Amino acid sequence: MTEFANIDEILVVPQFHYDVAYLQTEEQYYPRCFDNFRQAIALMDANPDYRYTIEQPFLIEAFEKRCPDDFVRLTACQKRGQLEFGGALYVIPDMNIPCGEALIRHVLLGKRYVASRFGVDVRIAWIADTWGHSPSLPGIMRHAGIDTYIFSRGMRPELRKGEFIWRGLGETEIVAHWLPAGYSSIRFPSETEIENALELNMASATEENLRSVSQGIRNVLSQNTVLICNGGDMAPPQASAPSVVSRWQEQGLPVRFGKLAEYAEALHDSAAALPRIEADFNPLFVGAQASRIRLKQLNRKLENALLSIEALHASLRIGGANAPMPPIERAWKICLKNQFHDIISGTLVDGAYHDALRDYDTALSDVALAAETVSGEHGDIAVFNPSGFARSEWIETKAGAGQVNVQPYGWSPLPEKALPETIRTIAPNEDIVIENEFWRVVVGPSGVITSCLDQRTCEEFVGESWGNLVYKPDNGDLWRLDHSPLDGGSLQSALTEPGIDDPMSSGPDPLVNDGPVRQDRSRSERTLAQRNGKQTVTARGNLSFWQNSVGYETTISLIAGDPVIHFRTVCHPHGRHYRIYSCFATPWSTCTARHGIPFGAIIRDAKRYADQNYVEAIGPGKRGVRVLNAGLPGNAVVDGVASILLFRSAAMEYKAQSDSAFEDGEELIFEYGVRPITAADPGSAEREGERLNRPLLVAKRPEGAPLTPPLLSMPPNLHVDAFYATTSGDIILRVHEATGEPAEGRIVFGAAPHSVFASDGMETLGERLDVDGASIPVKLGSWQIATWRLRYGQE
Repeated sequence: MTEFANIDEILVVPQFHYDVAYLQTEEQYYPRCFDNFRQAIALMDANPDYRYTIEQPFLIEAFEKRCPDDFVRLTACQKRGQLEFGGALYVIPDMNIPCGEALIRHVLLGKRYVASRFGVDVRIAWIADTWGHSPSLPGIMRHAGIDTYIFSRGMRPELRKGEFIWRGLGETEIVAHWLPAGYSSIRFPSETEIENALELNMASATEENLRSVSQGIRNVLSQNTVLICNGGDMAPPQASAPSVVSRWQEQGLPVRFGKLAEYAEALHDSAAALPRIEADFNPLFVGAQASRIRLKQLNRKLENALLSIEALHASLRIGGANAPMPPIERAWKICLKNQFHDIISGTLVDGAYHDALRDYDTALSDVALAAETVSGEHGDIAVFNPSGFARSEWIETKAGAGQVNVQPYGWSPLPEKALPETIRTIAPNEDIVIENEFWRVVVGPSGVITSCLDQRTCEEFVGESWGNLVYKPDNGDLWRLDHSPLDGGSLQSALTEPGIDDPMSSGPDPLVNDGPVRQDRSRSERTLAQRNGKQTVTARGNLSFWQNSVGYETTISLIAGDPVIHFRTVCHPHGRHYRIYSCFATPWSTCTARHGIPFGAIIRDAKRYADQNYVEAIGPGKRGVRVLNAGLPGNAVVDGVASILLFRSAAMEYKAQSDSAFEDGEELIFEYGVRPITAADPGSAEREGERLNRPLLVAKRPEGAPLTPPLLSMPPNLHVDAFYATTSGDIILRVHEATGEPAEGRIVFGAAPHSVFASDGMETLGERLDVDGASIPVKLGSWQIATWRLRYGQE
């Protein structure tokens, strides 16, 4: 018998990595994928020891719809124990850009589908090819019934641990495995082409390569079972695999076909010996945070639109209105499908990109129709608050404009008719001063904010300027800043990135202008508009470098009663290979960077990260600057300057020609904001980020809709993530602790539920809780997620 040092067993897991859309469109990939399934079925029928893993429920669902007869054969393989569903998430999404609630819906939808068709509870998050994993994921995955997390990209180079207990926010833990040899470790003899074969660095299935691959993996493990993935991008099963593995077994090699679930079981058996690691497995492929930026913006818009219509429906149901279920299942599936890592990251061919844009149009139309369906035909137009906290803000409608005050999931009349707007053009050298009860803001001749004073303390929050647009050359591809091409199969592409992206720095080559071209190098045309307590400064100009140019129009708005200074920038880019930032310099050269992540926030270094809604630059004395974004995830704080990476003009020309990835000739619109933070008034990053991304709804308030909102109050550090009705009529209320401090108090309902049950991300009906009047007690630890099922009416 040939010895394999410190290896008891080698599990070979045949599978293929499915790209929903990447180098081909979704429809172009289906025939190849379905042929792969048919070949796998044939191998399982002919070889009882052969095993096969399917990684994404989305593809199985498509196979069932399009190939029902072959699906029956697939089901038979699963009943024999040969077929495995390896991952619970609907698709393999990017794990940074989607919101935490969307990640839970991935598991809910994926688990439900597999359980309904095959009676299997999938408990593995198979994240084979996603770039980056935040420390809130252990808590999110565990709340959704996942106990094992397997990934290939994003390992920290100083760690390089193959197996560990990943301790996330609030000390929630999950068993994790890093695939050090990737998801395509070995390949059996075959003539069939594999997509990305040049990158995947697969070893051929010889005894020498089996020993080399397995020993390289074993070197980073804590136990003696080795997982080797057989397959690759869109790779068909190899017919020679059963005979080769059988020959190895005859030679005494400790190898067999296996399943991910078997390997997960081995990990859990050895969990007591695994190291515990607290880590943020980011950043990686930073350029993807702003490539084809519309996809990120539309994703954020659709997520919030779906959550808003769900909240509207739940509120009406609680109030006794006969509101039908909103027809948004297709919209949710589109939202989740387009969170597939290559789609939402923009790292895909033009045809697939335009398919995604059409998908978003369809989904947003579904949501708009759902609002009409839920509200019914009768009632008055009013303003609905889709958030779990009270909101007081400016709103503009056809009928009027002004401030409205709305309770959580409550209603407010439309604002009264607005006063006429006054507009004047500002002289070139004149400063513009706008102010409300919070800030005195000065907009200089270049069109950027040069001063923001606290009206109460006269403290200055601006360093050099705020809202300064910056142009920098960028010769990278859709994944990486400045560097191209990407070798996606290299070890380096599986490790987090070391570099700092500083928008204000110059390049190392003195012969090339590799530094920033900034908005304040030329004067802008500016106007000032005022109406009903809202003051808006509009600046127009152009950033240019040789033949590249970006025309821009930025409006800066300050509103009575609102501590956020709002920005809207419209860009008309021309040219290729550059990127554009909006920068906010603080008075402090050294700041702590606090980044929003799904269901949480963490302190990070000066690298650029994909954020949820905001980044904060915290200076001395708990003072700071919070920069809010609407679907613009690429945020950083470097040397006291907070910045948003608005968009990139880049492509992957070495893989596919592109007419649209460079954004040449397109109109791009960006919404973002800045909010000074004081020790006396820090505000809530989560609430302000939601306000920017989830607008108040102008909708028909049905006759008989409740005057009292269903939710009145809860501890201030709890943030509502989901409020929706299940198909059974129960109401799901999901919250997370949002400040890193324990939360204790009561949730007070405007309409008292008949009964309340503990639940989770899978809507499980758990322990029944005591309801005291119209409230329930709540006690959550730092960053903890909690879900309840509320039942109204008689049981």
